Amino acid sequence: MTTVVRTSSVPVRSRVAFWTQTVSETFVSLDCRAAGGHEDIQGELSVQSLGSLDFARVRATAQSVHRTPGSISSSGEDFFMVGVQTAGFCVVTQAGRSAGIENGAFALYDTTRPYSLQLTDHFEQLVLRMPRRGFEAHLPQAEALTALAVGADPGAAQILVKTVRMLADDIEFLTPPSALAVSHGLEHLIVAGLGGLTSGIPDNDSPPVMRRIV
Repeated sequence: MTTVVRTSSVPVRSRVAFWTQTVSETFVSLDCRAAGGHEDIQGELSVQSLGSLDFARVRATAQSVHRTPGSISSSGEDFFMVGVQTAGFCVVTQAGRSAGIENGAFALYDTTRPYSLQLTDHFEQLVLRMPRRGFEAHLPQAEALTALAVGADPGAAQILVKTVRMLADDIEFLTPPSALAVSHGLEHLIVAGLGGLTSGIPDNDSPPVMRRIV
């Protein structure tokens, strides 16, 4: 069953607080701020469980979203999330890195460390929330791959984006066994899409270059 929440259901003066509570209950504890000093966020969020994952479509006006040290220390929320940008533009910042995503590109972020999202006006983002421990079993380097943009290029990344877009429209028609199978397939596609980034990660366990040359 898909749950849909809209800020239009509450008075304008209450919308930022209502939106912050909604996204915090859906994902993890977050701080949302309307862009440009505005006091209104217009948004719609739909969410549904998909086997071992949670799948959400977020449509809203410009805002910044912050995962702060305080919210982390007061919760046991331990997930990786993938945001696929299907409209507008988003800058994901974590661990000293920033990635701009748009046009079907995606990025990974880790809820156990601070991060921020800067989102442009009238954006849409499709978000997958995955238990951290299970995902790291497939991709041990995941922590080093956050806030890196993965374009919707031919290959696994493009297949992932196309699949996620189709799910946004048809997820409620999946039976529980099918949803579980699809969730496992999505995790493998995410791992494959991020796999091309692993070549840039320093291998701290490998010997120094000069020793290898000798």
